[in-house]
Amino acid sequence: MEGELVDIRAKQGYYPPRLEFDIRLKNTEDRIWHIFAYKGIIKLEPNIYLGTDIDFETFEIAPDGERNLRPIFELDYNKLDLIEENRKGNLTLNLELDLLGVFCKRGGDGTFNDLQAAMAGGLKMGERINVHSSNRHGEIVIPQSTWIETLEKLDYGKFKIIEMVIPTTPSFSGLQDSIQRLQEAQQLLNKGENEGVITKCRKAFESLHPLITTSSSQLATQIDLGSHGQPNKPNKSERIEDIQKKIWTLLHIGPHEGYMVTRQDAELIIFLCMAMIRFYSVQFKKISTTP
Repeated sequence: MEGELVDIRAKQGYYPPRLEFDIRLKNTEDRIWHIFAYKGIIKLEPNIYLGTDIDFETFEIAPDGERNLRPIFELDYNKLDLIEENRKGNLTLNLELDLLGVFCKRGGDGTFNDLQAAMAGGLKMGERINVHSSNRHGEIVIPQSTWIETLEKLDYGKFKIIEMVIPTTPSFSGLQDSIQRLQEAQQLLNKGENEGVITKCRKAFESLHPLITTSSSQLATQIDLGSHGQPNKPNKSERIEDIQKKIWTLLHIGPHEGYMVTRQDAELIIFLCMAMIRFYSVQFKKISTTP
């Protein structure tokens, strides 16, 4: 038996997320197989277990015959995180199939024995099948572009950046550039380009800085509105400014500074930047509407 991957599909509307594999099964043996169930086991290179799917499906497949199987695997976000931590560009997977059934042998007269005779010999497990991509041997390779589209359909790593409030006044038009850089950072995160995420987030903050500087007095007044605080303690606007400066310092990690940027680093930074830029965008919106 031989198994070749035809396609993968995100099964939308489920939690945990589900991934369906469309596999073309071809009978390369000189016997008729009557299948009653099959089991799929999926692993991430190097041999990291991701899941098992068992399907009770009855079908017959003659020599040189073909049949499409569609095992479905649950991949929760922890497993998707594991995949993304290990993936470098294209995604390589191992998918093994075990078939349970009986087979009818060809007799000396060229005909196959009947199903009843085959059943008398008991159920048998076929030789394990290593599903492969076209022109590959023993492994599935999913192109990066296909996998990124699939991740998006699984709602993995989705950020609501586009819903940020953007003031319409010309003096705050630079916010659009900050948000655009965050959207680009999201795309790089999906591609596994962690260092690129940091660069885009740093550019997003670079677009934000002039707006904060030129409106510092108005921002402080707006942020501290109704917040009296405690004597001899930093007020709210000063504390937020301190957080903003610390994020700016964090945005300078990278190979040129002697730091390795992991996926967790990239996720943390894009969340921090998104939260801070959204906060300031709301403040700018309030300032722009204040008489």
